[in-house]
Amino acid sequence: MKNFATSRLEQAWYSAWAGVAVVFFTLVISCTANGQAVNWGDYQDSNQTIYLYFDTVGTDGVAETLTSGAVEIYEDGSDTQITSAETLTASADSVVGFNRLAVDLNDAGFENGKTYTCVLSAGTVDSVSVVGRIVGVFSVGRYASASDIEDTLLDAATTEPTSPPSATASLKAKINWLFLTARNKKTVTDALIQYFADDGSTVVGEEDLTDNGTTFTEAEAAAP
Repeated sequence: MKNFATSRLEQAWYSAWAGVAVVFFTLVISCTANGQAVNWGDYQDSNQTIYLYFDTVGTDGVAETLTSGAVEIYEDGSDTQITSAETLTASADSVVGFNRLAVDLNDAGFENGKTYTCVLSAGTVDSVSVVGRIVGVFSVGRYASASDIEDTLLDAATTEPTSPPSATASLKAKINWLFLTARNKKTVTDALIQYFADDGSTVVGEEDLTDNGTTFTEAEAAAP
């Protein structure tokens, strides 16, 4: 039979955890009650209209219509609004709480390398004012695009190695060395491999060769 004191202790323990769970659940509900600001990401092409979506929900967590809503857009730390580039459609396609914000990035107010914050400047949700609520953020050309990365990594010129890279050298240095050994002139004797620079006369690396009749060994590449 369980000790009575132990049972009371367990009950107190369970009650404490139940209280924590209730508080946590309440906090989660209250945090999501009026929707969350959305990070819409980075847009590389400024010559387009982008379509951004956000939801509006009541304090009970149920989707509600944004009434008489308006959005203003702010650039980085500026207090000057961009007000002519956006078109807000509340409850798009008659879906309650599903809101679409069309933003014309051709507007002169947008610049590459900047981040923009979209704020409700008017409107109510479930009869509660939502003025000042941030609905989302996006940036224009702030981060490297796939083509930028390709240009940087694949199209950039490289410098020919003057010696073999170390074991902890960069990937770039290791790839350059592999290319040199595959492309450039090399000479092989019974005791030595020599690798040459593009000029065909400068030795940039060599490997000692040994054969004891049982094992052939090609040593680690080293500077000449």
